[in-house]
Amino acid sequence: MTPEFAFKCDKPPYLQANSCGRYGITHSYWQECGRKAASWLHCALDYHCAADCVRIYMRKHAARCAVWLRKEVHQLTCGDYARIHSGGKDGCIMLSKVADKQFIDKCME
Repeated sequence: MTPEFAFKCDKPPYLQANSCGRYGITHSYWQECGRKAASWLHCALDYHCAADCVRIYMRKHAARCAVWLRKEVHQLTCGDYARIHSGGKDGCIMLSKVADKQFIDKCME
């Protein structure tokens, strides 16, 4: 753990395993969203940067998820997007993420 990480992400709600911030941005997630801001930690802890990173990440992986689920992108549910967010680009086909999807879809009813 780097000193910067230990200083800024050492307590809940900011630290969640290897992720940081309100949206639980990991270093690799930040890289995939285009390395927004000066650093991963800066972006993860900044509400606007982190939200923008999530939007970019979802746009990047939504089409792939839709193909796997035999849906159009506009038919993806909040649960499908949660699977992408927590499981990465392969989250839509990971059986371990099905419970996440069902829980979120149920909450959204």
